[in-house]
Amino acid sequence: MVQTCSELGVKAHTTDNIGVWVGDEKLCSLGIQVSHGVSYHGVSVNCSVDLRWFDRIVSCGVEGKSVTSLTAQLNRRVTPAEVAPILVNHLSQRLNFNCVMQ
Repeated sequence: MVQTCSELGVKAHTTDNIGVWVGDEKLCSLGIQVSHGVSYHGVSVNCSVDLRWFDRIVSCGVEGKSVTSLTAQLNRRVTPAEVAPILVNHLSQRLNFNCVMQ
């Protein structure tokens, strides 16, 4: 995720808190669950979401932190369609597998 953000022009980092951050603002969430011998995992990237919705929740249980988006960071509309191939490419490299988007 950090590499994907970097390729898009956003300087992101990880912290002791869950997710990927830009300064004190959360940009991406990651999750894993194992239930009955089956693993589930996921990732979310705030591309162009209305950030006002996050005023109503405590994102991932982390008090006192706000949320940002790629659109807010880059001052232009960033869509999931733009981010997906970059993310898939970085995941493929990191996990050493070949993934093809269809």
